[in-house]
Amino acid sequence: MPQPRITTLAELVKREGPLPVMRAVRYIRDGALCLVGSHRLGQTDRKLTPERFAVDEAGMLCLLRAERPKRPLPAPYQGEVPSLPLSAVDYLAPEQCLDIDIADIRADVYALGCILFFLLTGREVFSGPTMVKRMMQHQVELPPDLKALRTDVPADLQAIFARMLEKRPSHRYADAEGTARAFTEWLARRG
Repeated sequence: MPQPRITTLAELVKREGPLPVMRAVRYIRDGALCLVGSHRLGQTDRKLTPERFAVDEAGMLCLLRAERPKRPLPAPYQGEVPSLPLSAVDYLAPEQCLDIDIADIRADVYALGCILFFLLTGREVFSGPTMVKRMMQHQVELPPDLKALRTDVPADLQAIFARMLEKRPSHRYADAEGTARAFTEWLARRG
């Protein structure tokens, strides 16, 4: 049986450019739904990027398994620590930039917000010249207003996006389920 053809969200935006609002919202809602089970178990992905989500020929979204390469810790420490792909820096929650161990499921909500921004604009939320600069921007700078970049973004969608990218985790949606619910309700209001 032939394998279905899939396209990552990163490839999709590269090929088509910024996506229509409704399509982008459906992908992010579906992305949140992909995370519900692991969030219910208290598991955080911590490596969400547009390269990790793929769409098949039928338009179904799936979360691709993360590569979990390890790198040795420098002496005198023992063991290994998971390494992040370079592209993940543009999707890291502020608290994750400081200490990956304190990042919980709300870090995944933040990453989904960054992916929504990418789907709607074709670029990352912050564009500092270095990884360190972008990590600092995630910690201290407010994200751009989607409505200023896309006139077809409704105010209530901007509000959902802003909540997802709150600097303080306690101000974000508590988990993927709450995030998916917000987008499901938003889509239902649009008919």
